[in-house]
Amino acid sequence: MTIANRGSAAVGMTGWTLRDGSSLNRYGFPKGARLAPNESMTVTSADPGWSPGGVAVWNNTGDIALLLDERGRVVSRRRH
Repeated sequence: MTIANRGSAAVGMTGWTLRDGSSLNRYGFPKGARLAPNESMTVTSADPGWSPGGVAVWNNTGDIALLLDERGRVVSRRRH
């Protein structure tokens, strides 16, 4: 999953979460994570922080990815 900052200001990602629709698979962004303007980052199922680790998360059609801010609000949603 690639996350991009299309805004004009940096975004602090500390406390943000990327998860699937079931909420069983989630990735917590580490302390100090940031996205500068026009910067992107790719998170894969193999990255540390996923649970359960190492399993394919978005492996069939209909899967959904949710990006939540530090307060748990959905910032972005994408269906595969």
